[in-house]
Amino acid sequence: MTAKLHECEAGLKPRAFKIHFTTQTSYIRQKPTNHDPPLLYHLEHDPEERIDIAADHPEVVKELTALAEAHKESIEPVEDQLAKRIDGE
Repeated sequence: MTAKLHECEAGLKPRAFKIHFTTQTSYIRQKPTNHDPPLLYHLEHDPEERIDIAADHPEVVKELTALAEAHKESIEPVEDQLAKRIDGE
């Protein structure tokens, strides 16, 4: 399975599924919403991401959560350049 991380949405999109661990409708003065359990969508059947199917597919949620955790563990932390600009450094 191939997975792609959408960092701004904190979601993975393998096959036709897309999972959201965090969502944010605006990047100006709005804090992200964390989802536990995460939201799961089937993009071929629901391209507008309106119907959360996580409860119907716990095995997909488990698999994608494991992929996300493995991906996070493989990333080396770097300095947050955006925070530096916001803080005026």
